Amino acid sequence: MKLAILGYSTVNIGDDMQSLITSYLLPNIDYIIERDNYDNIYDYETGNKIEKLNEKVILIMNCWLIHGPNYSINNIKFPIKNENIIPLYISTHISPKVNELLSDKCINDYIRNSPFYTRDMWTYNLLKSKNVECYYFGCMTQLVRKEYIKQNIDKNDLTILVECDTDYNEKYNNENPTEKIKIVTHFPLGLNKLGPKERMNEIEKLLVLYAGANKIITTRLHCFLPCRALGINVTYIGPIDARTNDLVNNTPNTEELLKIFNRVLNDKIVKCTQSH
Repeated sequence: MKLAILGYSTVNIGDDMQSLITSYLLPNIDYIIERDNYDNIYDYETGNKIEKLNEKVILIMNCWLIHGPNYSINNIKFPIKNENIIPLYISTHISPKVNELLSDKCINDYIRNSPFYTRDMWTYNLLKSKNVECYYFGCMTQLVRKEYIKQNIDKNDLTILVECDTDYNEKYNNENPTEKIKIVTHFPLGLNKLGPKERMNEIEKLLVLYAGANKIITTRLHCFLPCRALGINVTYIGPIDARTNDLVNNTPNTEELLKIFNRVLNDKIVKCTQSH
């Protein structure tokens, strides 16, 4: 069965962290499909865009569902209309800001492709109230291990401040003059001009940098979660809300989640193979 991960055209490279770590956990990857436009499909190996998808593919929906630029409802391209793309809802969050995601059409899609494995309890409770079969799972970025990372990891003795505000950075620098401090952004200039495969290459470089650090302080969920999984000394100082609360405040049973993911994926493959 062909498998696909999500790609992005956003200005936030943290989005791509989700897809990178998903890629580590899959037995094979054939395509990258853009989250905000499911008509944009890329060959995984070459990174080249393809004109038409001519075969069935399971798409791992490890994402924040779903918004276009500036949360514009006009950019919502959901549920997926391409019948060759079969969504596997796992580590999926439904945005509270987009009521259209609770339309009858969307709810029917969640039910048709259930069970739905949610990223957070907010999404879980929401879907339960709509009679969707669902389970709380968490985020796949929590499942990364150092042995999955293909590049060499070198100890860099850095304290890395990721997307902390300017005042925080300045205060931290002043209070810790002996530390080697590096400031990192998840919103690098020109990111949205890169193709999805190029973006994944860039986020892997960043993950390697994080993996060699002494300490990381961040406001970004998709810095905090993989760094915690890698055993790095990481502190989250970002917002606590419906999307982040369960993930930040609960340390997952990684081994159990890996078993669940493999079982869910295998069940989906078997079901799709039998029905197609």
